[in-house]
Amino acid sequence: YEAATAERVHRYVADALALASHPLAASLDALTARGGQAVVVSSVYAEKAPPNFPHYVAAKCAVEGLVRAAAHHHTGVGFVLVRPPRLEGELNIPFAGENPLPAARVAGTLARRLADARPSGEVRWSDAFDLPEVAA
Repeated sequence: YEAATAERVHRYVADALALASHPLAASLDALTARGGQAVVVSSVYAEKAPPNFPHYVAAKCAVEGLVRAAAHHHTGVGFVLVRPPRLEGELNIPFAGENPLPAARVAGTLARRLADARPSGEVRWSDAFDLPEVAA
């Protein structure tokens, strides 16, 4: 991160925050009325902060902060922040030493956790993605 890239980082963060905040804000009344859950996808990189990705790290941290703030005002809604690692896909190039995770594993783990969850008005984190159990 340096002065020459600061404006580009600012625009990226503003755009990313808008892309997440508009649908979240538009859904909160309906989620409150139904006791629903807001699931927001972040990234493990909000915490790991890989080099040369200040825009991405800052954007994910901003979205996570928005979710935590929303949870304080919308106590009838459950909030789940999902922090998957890098996922398999054509556009994803893993950092050194990383093994991308299949998106289906993340989706399956999240679906199982949400099926039994009840809105608590708190933010829950989902950052461990296990293989589904197979019946013998």
